[in-house]
Amino acid sequence: MKILIFSLMILCISHLSAGNIANYKDACRNGEVQGCYYLGLSYAKGEGIRKDIENARMFLSLACDEDYHQACDDLKNLKNEQRSSINDAEICFNLGYAYYKGDGIEKDYKLAEKYYSLACDQNNAEGCFSLALIYKKGFLGNRNYQKAMVFIKKACKLKSGNGCRSIGLMYKNGQGVDRNYSKAIKYFKKSCDLDSGDGCANLSYLFSKGLGVRRNYQKTREYSKKACELSSADGCGTIGAIYYNGFSVKKNYIKALKYFKKSCNLNSAEGCTNLAAYYYDSLATGRNKKLARKYFKRGCDLGDKRGCQWYRKMER
Repeated sequence: MKILIFSLMILCISHLSAGNIANYKDACRNGEVQGCYYLGLSYAKGEGIRKDIENARMFLSLACDEDYHQACDDLKNLKNEQRSSINDAEICFNLGYAYYKGDGIEKDYKLAEKYYSLACDQNNAEGCFSLALIYKKGFLGNRNYQKAMVFIKKACKLKSGNGCRSIGLMYKNGQGVDRNYSKAIKYFKKSCDLDSGDGCANLSYLFSKGLGVRRNYQKTREYSKKACELSSADGCGTIGAIYYNGFSVKKNYIKALKYFKKSCNLNSAEGCTNLAAYYYDSLATGRNKKLARKYFKRGCDLGDKRGCQWYRKMER
């Protein structure tokens, strides 16, 4: 295993050129706009690093997004060139993942950061997203939402549904940024369009509560249905509740049961508790205490406090 890991390391780093390019990378990684700008220029000109127009566009675009106007001008002037043919990004990502999980080697978040960073440098969306999580969750010490946002934004630009969803969550919860439901909706919408089930589920939630947008149960139903189709347990639970309670649709207990079951089967603690409550109070099939007890217990085992309370109550 160690020989294989070493070989992967060589493949991962073999494309990098020596030079002071590392300073630009560090600056950009730390959220310094000029660092991103000069790194983009370096990729565009092939100075100190292999020429790569796609990377040039990416880093100039990051700088431009922060209102660094020279970057915007240079971005417009870039010709439509072919990207570098060398792409060991997946190898670097897999190395990062191995160190992150301790898969076959000793867990090491610092080395995970290194290889996720190398993958991200080559425009591997999941590498950028995973790197952001290391900073966001504080695996190297204190949480660093500023650094996390740099890489989550890049992941989103690279069409990572998880990346766009994470930006939405940061704006929704006010993590490292001021809470802004309108921006949260913007990024959840991007995430949902990229077929992230959890992105669709979060979008559905904001429409159901009227946060950052006018309350709209039709939109809630639309996005929760798509979320469920993409195997989001929360999405299935929401569409089940919509049919059970008749929010913007005619009550349909059979459809409600279908979606509550799917939510529970996707290991949603709340979904299992809702399914149990359905069997306990069912207006369609009559009360079924045996199934209610079964699913209250499952909801409890998965961590839902309401499920535990009801299970203890039924065991008395």
